[in-house]
Order: sequence, then structure tokens, then C-alpha cells
Amino acid sequence: MTDEGYGKKLDEIYARVDEEIAKAKAEMKRHREARQERDESDDGGSRMPSHIPLPDVDKVSELLGVVADKIPELLGGLRDVLYSPAAAENMADAVAKFYKKLIEAGIPEDQALDMARGYMINLRDVLGKKGLDLGGLARSGDDG
Repeated sequence: MTDEGYGKKLDEIYARVDEEIAKAKAEMKRHREARQERDESDDGGSRMPSHIPLPDVDKVSELLGVVADKIPELLGGLRDVLYSPAAAENMADAVAKFYKKLIEAGIPEDQALDMARGYMINLRDVLGKKGLDLGGLARSGDDG
């Protein structure tokens, strides 16, 4: 096919695309006009609204204020659970029992010690690997 032939084909394609666009615009205009007529003749009965109402800005602001107040309390509570003396005592008891069970099962002491160290996973490190930044919740200067 020659350049002139390609040009004619391309012109035909453009003309068809323009026709389809014009048809789609006309259809959209018909739908818009029909919707407007329904809205004007609507008596407020059972028809669903054609729009979604926006939330009350004051209520959203109030909700965000409550959330902002509660998040520091929640994070502080989480910190206390992870790093409180009671949490440390519970972890120590669990690790000691784990180590003792390994020794009783015949595991050599050096291997049992390594396994007990592995058992003491720092939750901060686990969460850090999942992309969660605990920021000030972690003990400063603790490298894991």
C-alpha cells in the first residue's frame, strides 16, 4: 500500500473515531437531560439520591480529635507491655524454662544457649522487619 493509501485509511479511521465520540457525547447528553427531568419532577419519594452527601465536617474533625488523643495512649500502653518490669520478668521466666527443657532433653549446653538466645526475639526487631516504625517506643541505644 502506498503512502497515499495509508493516508486515506488513516483519515477513515479518524472519521470513524470522531463519529463514535459524537455518538457517545450525544448519549451522555440524553442521559443527563433525562436525569435532570427526573430530578425536577421528583416528589421526594422512593427514588435514591443521585449524589452521596458529604459528611459533616465538624463531626469528622471531632472524630479525628478523639483519634489523635487515643493513639498516644495506645502506643504508650504497647510500650509498657513490651518493656515493663513485669514483661521482662515473664520473658526471663519463659527463656529460662525453655533453656531448662532443652538441657533436660539432652541438648548440649552451648547449643541450648544458642537456641535460648534465638528464642528471645526482640519484638521491636520483628516489627521493624515488617516495616513498622515504633519510633520512641523502643529503648534508646538498644541495638537488638
